[in-house]
Amino acid sequence: MNSKMSKAFSKLSTDIKLNISDFDALMNLGMYQDPSKGGIYICIYLKDPRYVYIGRTVDFNTRWYKQHERQLQYNTHCGYFQKFFNDNNCSVDDFEWQILEPLPINDIKLMEAHEKAWIRKYDNDDNYILLNSQKYR
Repeated sequence: MNSKMSKAFSKLSTDIKLNISDFDALMNLGMYQDPSKGGIYICIYLKDPRYVYIGRTVDFNTRWYKQHERQLQYNTHCGYFQKFFNDNNCSVDDFEWQILEPLPINDIKLMEAHEKAWIRKYDNDDNYILLNSQKYR
């Protein structure tokens, strides 16, 4: 792993550890079943953790497993994320999903604001390349 990749991965690990301290069960994401929890998530390309996708959801499991993964597999995801997936011959196993910040799902404006803040944070860091198709919605 080169130094830029190592730095990117180290920073990601710090962000994730700080924000999932109350969600130990998330270490096994398939076990997370609480549909009342949503928030900001990050999708990390494991072969090169500089490539990330940041989004928001009202239901982590549905967003990850029923939307992103299916869309990527069936070539229906919008924008640059799908292009990256196809160009790099990726599989869904090449990505890891983590929660950056759990948020209450009844406040969409709060979720939008926090998503924009996280996107700006990673977009303004030269160690990362965002796979988001719409940076600031």
